[in-house]
Amino acid sequence: GGWPELMERNHALALAGRQILLDKLDLPQPCPDEMVGSMAVVQLPDEQSDAVTKAGIAPLQEALWEIFKIEVPVIPWPDARGRLVRISAQFYNTLPQYEYLAKALLELISL
Repeated sequence: GGWPELMERNHALALAGRQILLDKLDLPQPCPDEMVGSMAVVQLPDEQSDAVTKAGIAPLQEALWEIFKIEVPVIPWPDARGRLVRISAQFYNTLPQYEYLAKALLELISL
C-alpha cells in the first residue's frame, strides 16, 4: 500500500475513465497519457450556443447534475463554444461511473 500505489491506481483509473469517454463518444485523445495525473479531460464537439447560466455554469454541466446527479466540470475551451469535460479519479471511483457519465453525455449532446 501507501501513497505511491494509490497515486498509480488513481492515474490508471483516470486513463481508463478517459478512454471510456473517448471510445463511447468517438472523440480523439486530447493529450498523451504521460500528461494525465488523477484528472483527465475530453474535448466535446463545439456547442451551437455559448450561453451559460447566471452562475457561469455550462448548461451541459447543469443538465448532468439535474437529470443524472453527475457532478463533473464542463469547462469552456478554447472559447465559450468549446467544451472540456474534466474527470477525476480517486479511491472511491469505479469504471461503471465513467460508463454512466458516457451514457449521460450521449443522451445530452448530439455528436
